[in-house]
Amino acid sequence: MAKSKINFSIAKNTSTPVEILKSLANEKDESVRSDVASNPSTPLDILKTLAKDGSEDVIYSVAMNPNISNELIKILISEEYGKRGLAENPRTATATLNDLAKDESDRIRNLVANNPSTKIETLIQLSKDESEWVRCGVASNPCTPEDILIQLAAEKDEDRIRAYVAQNESAPTAALDVLVQDPEESTREYAAKHPNLSVSLITECTAKKGKDASLKEYSALNPSLPNELILALSKDKNSSVRASIASNPCTPLEILETLLKDKDEDVRRNICRNPNANESLFNALAKDKEDTVRWFLAMNKELAGSILEMLSKDSSARVRQSVATHPNSSPAILEALSKDKDESVRDGVASNPNTPIGIINEYAGLKK
Repeated sequence: MAKSKINFSIAKNTSTPVEILKSLANEKDESVRSDVASNPSTPLDILKTLAKDGSEDVIYSVAMNPNISNELIKILISEEYGKRGLAENPRTATATLNDLAKDESDRIRNLVANNPSTKIETLIQLSKDESEWVRCGVASNPCTPEDILIQLAAEKDEDRIRAYVAQNESAPTAALDVLVQDPEESTREYAAKHPNLSVSLITECTAKKGKDASLKEYSALNPSLPNELILALSKDKNSSVRASIASNPCTPLEILETLLKDKDEDVRRNICRNPNANESLFNALAKDKEDTVRWFLAMNKELAGSILEMLSKDSSARVRQSVATHPNSSPAILEALSKDKDESVRDGVASNPNTPIGIINEYAGLKK
């Protein structure tokens, strides 16, 4: 087996042949074994061996594997890092999460509180936990009932808990309308960009100045921002506000086309990930003079075909590396990039499930 950094990428690749994964599971480098342990394609017999590994990171990675089974849980539950991974893994059996919710470690209870697969009854129980850290986990969980989130948003002495509620995608309007006036600036900012904030308060935020000026920038990110305000803010003197509009998933195509001509590269960069951007915009962005813009474009998971082909020949290594890891890159693009002079690009090819097996074998030191 070839001894190089590329082993990390091969170990992560879900298309790597089992015989190579088996070999990598015996590597001296624990980081390689850890990547094998987290790989969804790693067979149960290899995972069972790695579950007894001497490395805490490897044990944690086994516990985080999406194919976690009751057989593995029995091995891992007695290890601290095994418990951490199980508490965090959404695929962990409900009965195990219920048991871990009673663990003496508040770190374990925090991970259970964050887990989207934790039962509602358990979340309600953990919302009353004496540990602030555990209640922060409940505040973050998108499955936490609205009444509990409202209750947590009212915790006057716990700034972090209120901030986590404001970031929760399921936070109700009743909680957000209070949190947008929170004493902590970051909490007000999180609330300002939340789509469940009352439209009247979103509108108020767009007019903020002075010490609350940041709320204008954050409210410009809000998907519930009225169309007339999207248009007005797209012409704002502050480039950060225009950049927020370029990111807003509700900004219409015609406004994005105008922002494409913006002198600020952050504005153009943010168009790259906007779901309303079309192939015409992508074509223009692929030729942008700033490599940061082209790099952000290459990370857009919706790209395909001719755009990826163009970016695969970019002068910037980080742009080519993003193409190498892109889920839509074709075998032909990946084969060309497999010979790239930059190691990070070749590493990206090694990690891509679309890479031809012959190239994976070659990287691993085997014959094509």
